[in-house]
Amino acid sequence: MFCMTSQFINGQNKQDTLLLKKAQDINKKFPFAHMVDFQYTYFTPSKVKTRINGKDFSDTKVNFQQLLTTSVNLPLYMSSKFMVINSFKYQYATVKMQDPDVSVSQDIRKYLNKTDSTNTYTEALNLVYIDKLFNKRIIFNLSTFADFSSHGYERINGSLTLSYELKHTDRTSFSIGMLGTTDPSASTPVIPIISFSHWFNEKYLFDCLAPAYLYFRRIYTNKSRLSLGANLYSYESFSHPVIPAATSFTYQRNKVELAAIYEKNLCSGLNLSSKIGYVMNMREKVSITNTNNTSLFLSQKPNFSFSIGVTYDLIPKKH
Repeated sequence: MFCMTSQFINGQNKQDTLLLKKAQDINKKFPFAHMVDFQYTYFTPSKVKTRINGKDFSDTKVNFQQLLTTSVNLPLYMSSKFMVINSFKYQYATVKMQDPDVSVSQDIRKYLNKTDSTNTYTEALNLVYIDKLFNKRIIFNLSTFADFSSHGYERINGSLTLSYELKHTDRTSFSIGMLGTTDPSASTPVIPIISFSHWFNEKYLFDCLAPAYLYFRRIYTNKSRLSLGANLYSYESFSHPVIPAATSFTYQRNKVELAAIYEKNLCSGLNLSSKIGYVMNMREKVSITNTNNTSLFLSQKPNFSFSIGVTYDLIPKKH
């Protein structure tokens, strides 16, 4: 009787392991970064309060806002410990605001009261080094990126990311790290990073990369995934509202988004996604590019976002 029970338990554990492996293989079809990524997002109208040179003005409104993003990541060199990746990102944003407060100066009115379409291009070179420290995996990522707009070159910055894996099992992985940036307009030059994921069973996964995102994920056997949670998102664009256009201004928006995401693997490497989110803006400001000189702050009320996306991985991943 004991032998029969033991064989049943061992057989059940083996089946659970195979189901978990299958679910993990499906989850790998939806990586955090893709070779080619195309995303379109529409934001519902919302009210905005402006603060200029320390003075508050009455609410205005964003009547229309959309964002189109395309990114490409191309490996230039890959080995077991070292990778060189060239990244390109293009963003097209359109914002239409209604008339601002009548007491706003003519220059500020000209900046706010218009349909503003911006083109932002980012070219980046990423150097990734992977090794082991005390028999635990450690990853260094050094990135240099240059930003361009329709007016040409805007700025160049760099970042260094360090990640150290403390635990890795079939069900759980846990890493700590930090991100350092040379951007003078950043809230802080160093940000701590925590990565944690845990499989409850072959269907449910908790996935966290703080402060970027936190999701509870449901894996389906038809190569699809549903995610519920939150993500932190930053968006930047450049404008030259003053004539002559010698001075460049950077618009920065940091937001927290409560989101539901459905992803479907259509065929090898090709994924389709849709997302609905509730957007809460943490900080919006307009400052002189590459400085922390800010005179215009925007406080946008919460609104909804609707996104669709298509991704494709040109090089098959090794599992």
